[in-house]
Amino acid sequence: MTITIPEGYGIARHLIQQNGKAAPYVVTMGFSQTTGASPTPELAAQEIFEAWTTDEGPLLQSIFGSVWTYQGVDVTMMGDTGPIGGSWAASWQGATTIQGVPPNCCVLVQKRTARGGRKGRGRNFWPVIWVPEADVTALGELGDVMRGDLQNRFNVALTLQNQTNFPAALLHSDGTTPNQVNSLTVSGLLATQRRRLR
Repeated sequence: MTITIPEGYGIARHLIQQNGKAAPYVVTMGFSQTTGASPTPELAAQEIFEAWTTDEGPLLQSIFGSVWTYQGVDVTMMGDTGPIGGSWAASWQGATTIQGVPPNCCVLVQKRTARGGRKGRGRNFWPVIWVPEADVTALGELGDVMRGDLQNRFNVALTLQNQTNFPAALLHSDGTTPNQVNSLTVSGLLATQRRRLR
């Protein structure tokens, strides 16, 4: 689905590389620009990066597996003359040794706004950088402790980002006014990539 970025808004891409994979996983989150002082995409990328990499956040280097590397944030913002891009680069290899679940699994995080209906909801699919195989049941359910810890970390990241000049927003494919993301909910069931087998 193509997302339209209205003027005054942008989209941030968290880049997460797995060892041996040619291209990084990309997790996106829209945002608005609340500052009145001509914000730059580099500033947006930096503030978003810092919100998500605090000691209580989900992208703290010490809590994800050593086969994963967080490569920072790329940003595209829509200005009055068109899109402009910037980034805040990193090369943070995880510091934890875990027997992870297969890489075609992912952690589903649901985005919620104050708007009702389907337009008020979105979702993210995060690679399983934190999840040991032992914390997943045979039915694909996250253990309560793992899910609770991730939920707390996503709560912190969203709160901190929403206190920056670039609060999280849900963008829409039809270009209508985006809505601020008020909550992120970690699903108790892992999601999977659907692939066509030949």
